[in-house]
Amino acid sequence: MDLNSELDDLRKRSSGDSSAEYASAMGITEEIIRNSRLVETALREGDVFPEFSLPDSTGSIVQSADLLARGPLIVSFYRGGWCPFCNLELNALQLVLPEIKELGGALVAVSPETPEQTSKTLTRFSLSFYLLSDNGNALARKVGLVYRLPAAMQAEFRKANRYLPAINGDDSWELPLPATYLIGQDRIIREAFVDDDYYHRKDPRELVSELKSLQSNVYEEVI
Repeated sequence: MDLNSELDDLRKRSSGDSSAEYASAMGITEEIIRNSRLVETALREGDVFPEFSLPDSTGSIVQSADLLARGPLIVSFYRGGWCPFCNLELNALQLVLPEIKELGGALVAVSPETPEQTSKTLTRFSLSFYLLSDNGNALARKVGLVYRLPAAMQAEFRKANRYLPAINGDDSWELPLPATYLIGQDRIIREAFVDDDYYHRKDPRELVSELKSLQSNVYEEVI
């Protein structure tokens, strides 16, 4: 089963368990995301991806310049380890990581969670790529992905013990819209996936195909 089929199944199961209050809060949140027009304003193919220096799960700083010096870079923005949809995506990315490395690429996943929280996610799912902490969604804001949860959804998160101020280390209640970018060594975005339905994610197998195509084009340019 591919990633989006798994996500659809999880969405159906989750919807059946949701209260009327949660469903209402979700509707408000989805409307805010649509009205913010993030899909239209976020960075796309051909744009220059911002440089970054972000802490990993151990607190060590990971710099985009160092990663891009070795090859293309895949950056996946996710909401947090508390999100089961994000966790499905992280696990799917782990499955294709050997192919990404074989093609000379690097993979990082970015969320607003603190390093302490990303460390828990890394250990829980035995991930072997960087989970980076984007404090205050600084990088996600530059990319154009940030939205604020409405009061109704904040209340639902509190009921579920998902207190974002503690998880993210700030009281903004802001999250990034999940998105995936394939970035060339010149920092130009080669592929961008941004969807205002945040249940939808980039299929990692497509990422591998796009990385193969990018590397093939680079090889042809060299010879």
